[in-house]
Amino acid sequence: MNKVHEFAVRIVKPGRDEVFNRRRAAFIAKLKTQKGVLADREFESFFSLPTPDEQPVFIGMTTYDALATVNRVQMNPLVMMKFLPFFMTMQLKAYCFAEQTDGPELDLGSLAKSPGNILHIAVRRTAPGAQEAFAAAQARFLDRLLARDGVGPHHELRAVKGMGSVEGITVGLTTYENDEVMAAAYEALSEDEAFLAYTATFETLASQFARSVSND
Repeated sequence: MNKVHEFAVRIVKPGRDEVFNRRRAAFIAKLKTQKGVLADREFESFFSLPTPDEQPVFIGMTTYDALATVNRVQMNPLVMMKFLPFFMTMQLKAYCFAEQTDGPELDLGSLAKSPGNILHIAVRRTAPGAQEAFAAAQARFLDRLLARDGVGPHHELRAVKGMGSVEGITVGLTTYENDEVMAAAYEALSEDEAFLAYTATFETLASQFARSVSND
């Protein structure tokens, strides 16, 4: 059985910050008690591409031991009783379950957890027939990005379940040691030919730079 990782990029509805936090804590507390739920983390976005977010954005990530566990948890009425009130406080920017395809094994419990770490969460959709061009352009860009001090590791995943069709949806997770490393990389590579060629191969669903926060 392959582990499955859930990615929920959530926009907090205006004026709902406090209730969002309270209902999230209640939902996550119930979720963590479910058999097969291996880890759950929360990240707060502070910068997004290609345009800034107008409302606060939080990214919830959960690791399950298998896709069958996801289906079982989603059918549990006790979990849904906590989720539905929480869902009313947000709008989903991107949402999927994904299996890892590349990079070191993803350990959600330790991901970007050291003081100062920044995590870039990129959810993108590649058009049918463009997967080879995407993979080649991504490899060129990552060679340049990951060669920089303080950048990495990078984990790559492919969506297997989500909102509607998940065809062509992938998720990339890149860790930066701190703000200075992230800013230097962005300044050096944002106009780089390899970066521009890479971003031309997909549609951005969510691209968030975020820091780990509590979900209690």
